[in-house]
Amino acid sequence: MTHAQERRPPRSAEDYYYRRSLGARDLIPAAVIGVGVGLFAFYVARLLAERTPLVVDRGPQAGNGAGKAARSVGIGARRAG
Repeated sequence: MTHAQERRPPRSAEDYYYRRSLGARDLIPAAVIGVGVGLFAFYVARLLAERTPLVVDRGPQAGNGAGKAARSVGIGARRAG
């Protein structure tokens, strides 16, 4: 029999899993990533909360023209007048 065709008994689950105890040094990368994701989420939430609304509520003054800005007279209007 060749090496590739050899049949071996299946290994038990004990052979595949090894669990070691984690120390504080092992958890630092996960903690840093968690803090970074939290800060990024806070930044995005703050941007969305502070952004200018797309629809401006003009309120009751919209119909009477009080909210309109005064327009300046252009250069051509001075010459004609």
